[in-house]
Amino acid sequence: MGKKNNIAVKKEEEAGIEKAEKAEMLGLEVFDTGDLILPRLRIVQPTSKEGTVGWFKNNLTNEEKDKINAVVLAASKGRVCWGENLDEDPICRSSDGIHPSENVESPVNEICGTKENGKRFEPVCPNAMWGEKKDERPICNEVINLLCIGKDDMVPFFISLHGTQLKPVRAYLSAVGLRRRSLYEYQATLKLKETTNGKGKYFVIQFEELKENSADEKDNFRALYFQFAGYPIDRTFDAEKAMKEADKDDIPI
Repeated sequence: MGKKNNIAVKKEEEAGIEKAEKAEMLGLEVFDTGDLILPRLRIVQPTSKEGTVGWFKNNLTNEEKDKINAVVLAASKGRVCWGENLDEDPICRSSDGIHPSENVESPVNEICGTKENGKRFEPVCPNAMWGEKKDERPICNEVINLLCIGKDDMVPFFISLHGTQLKPVRAYLSAVGLRRRSLYEYQATLKLKETTNGKGKYFVIQFEELKENSADEKDNFRALYFQFAGYPIDRTFDAEKAMKEADKDDIPI
């Protein structure tokens, strides 16, 4: 039974990719999904060096939006270790939450931690461990990467969320998951809410206007899931790094 299911899933995946790739992309006939660079959105905070505070900014195109009607296709867990300046590149990062990413030049540790048989993450790297005091958080924290499709332009993108952003994203994933449904079956409006604490003002993502997609939309987004779900987010990080280095050298890409 398991083998039959695997065969059926493989055929469905191939059909989904074929359906998604039938869309006309005139002038790009020699390119496929593997050649494209998926953009990543970030939240422009009051401490950010560039962008409109309280808006989403595309790290590749520099486009900005105050809200986005989107479909989340997939969610994955990783880790990120920041230095003192959160607006600069992180010291270390992991796209699977266990091993440092290959594009990290000098990983802090050979392994972030372990997670076996559905158990909780057990840190191995010192930067991923909590301090002796209860409120002494590790400098390496969990991050949830969402692969999304903008409903207005049908452009896929990533958004990486960590820290105070994790609570609303977990709530959204739970709202869909507890229905025993796939993420692509629903759409939501991504907005930013201004929040203030003892450290000052910042913006937190909100998932509003949760709505089930139509049958035709589900078919389309299911096909897009199979087309893009295997895309490694590290390829996007590599592109961002290359663009920054090119800007420093004043060499056009």
